[in-house]
Amino acid sequence: MRDFDIQFGTPSHGWMSLLVVADDQQWYCDVSDVPCDSIRGLISSLSMLMQGMSECAVDWSLEPEYAQWTFCRNETTLEFTITDSHRRNRQLAYRGNLRSIIHRIIKRLCDLAADKCWSSPELCTKIWSWPFPTEELARLKAVYADSIQQEDEPSDAPKSPVDRNFES
Repeated sequence: MRDFDIQFGTPSHGWMSLLVVADDQQWYCDVSDVPCDSIRGLISSLSMLMQGMSECAVDWSLEPEYAQWTFCRNETTLEFTITDSHRRNRQLAYRGNLRSIIHRIIKRLCDLAADKCWSSPELCTKIWSWPFPTEELARLKAVYADSIQQEDEPSDAPKSPVDRNFES
C-alpha cells in the first residue's frame, strides 16, 4: 500500500484539526462540531463500507462551508476523496487497499477515543457538542474483524452449524 495516514487533533471549544496525508498530497483543516456529528458519521460510513456498501460520504463543517469525504468501494479497493464546498474541486484523491485504509482510520479513531478530553461527560460536551461514539466504534471494529476472518477462511472449510441452519 502507498502511504496513507490520518490524524485527529484534540477537540477544543467545538473545533478539531484534521490532517490527511496520502502519498505526496496533504489536506489540513480545522473542523467544527456543529451541525454535523462527523465522527459518528465517519464510523457509520466505514461500517457500511465494510458490510459491502459501495459509496458513502461524510460532511465536516468548516463554518459556514463544508468539506466532504467520499469513499467509493470497488471490491478490495477504496477510493477516498476530499472536496471543499467552496472550491468544488477535489482537494485530495487517493486509491488503495480497502482494509488497509479502513484499518488506519480505525486505529486513529481509537487514538482519538483514548484522548483524555472524553474522560467525563461534563468535560466532553464542553469541548465537542457530541459524546464520542464509543459503542459505534466497537461495532466497527467487530465488523472489521469479522470481514478479515471471513476472507481468511478457506472456501472449502466445513460450515458451522449456524451456516447449515440457513441453507434451504
